[in-house]
Amino acid sequence: MFALIIKQNNQIIDKRVIENMDNSLKLPLFPNEEYEFTIYDEMVELIYKSTIKTINKEVTFDIKAKVSEKKEISINEIVDKINELISKRHDAELKLRLNLIKFMDPDWTYNDDLIRGGRLEQLISDLLSQLKSKGVITNFIWSGSVKEYGLAYPVKAKPDFLVYLDDFCIVLEVTVIHGIRRQWEAEGASVPDHVRDTKLKESDKRVFGIFSAPTIHEPLRKNLEAQSRIENTPIVSIPINELLSLLLAKDKGTLKSNINSLMSYKK
Repeated sequence: MFALIIKQNNQIIDKRVIENMDNSLKLPLFPNEEYEFTIYDEMVELIYKSTIKTINKEVTFDIKAKVSEKKEISINEIVDKINELISKRHDAELKLRLNLIKFMDPDWTYNDDLIRGGRLEQLISDLLSQLKSKGVITNFIWSGSVKEYGLAYPVKAKPDFLVYLDDFCIVLEVTVIHGIRRQWEAEGASVPDHVRDTKLKESDKRVFGIFSAPTIHEPLRKNLEAQSRIENTPIVSIPINELLSLLLAKDKGTLKSNINSLMSYKK
């Protein structure tokens, strides 16, 4: 299943679902005029975008040539998407994807908080992947996954992320939720448990816990501080904008130093 959107002069003039994507289609278009064609696949991934001047009502798409043109997203673009997701509920890419899914599958329903939470994790996974390639972190594990329609979904029973920096292991839990009660129920309450389990599994590492949300409420921060003392392991709560600033260190040594300072941890 594919979604085809046709524009002329930046205005959508036609959109349709196509069950099988052939390289050519007969469409009700005027000859000798320019149209912009955009095609998304069943995972709602952009596979084709081009402006074509029609000769007749048959249009030919060189889809294979266009797929290879997909460009890697930059760190700054990832950060911008995260900030947009937090401030506007949906970043532009997620909003487009949801609209296309509803167009392709009108009976489809979804839990918005779940989708937004999965999107935040997906973007942070993309960011960590870039940091790994630059040598800022050693490795990371994301417990979530991308499923139908290219949407990411979190997993409740595991830490959102384990981030490794040499002998450091960070248990990272993130949420898009603003309200204190739902923050605690959705992610905050699980942080001490995940830290405890990770300390057992990663006994050769220095384990730290980080909980991050759009806004950190004081009672939640104090609760995690108390849990930190009980577990005898540093656990901190920081807003997402501070988490991004922390991760965007120039190198691994700077990031480890910043984590030590954040945790008030001394060798």
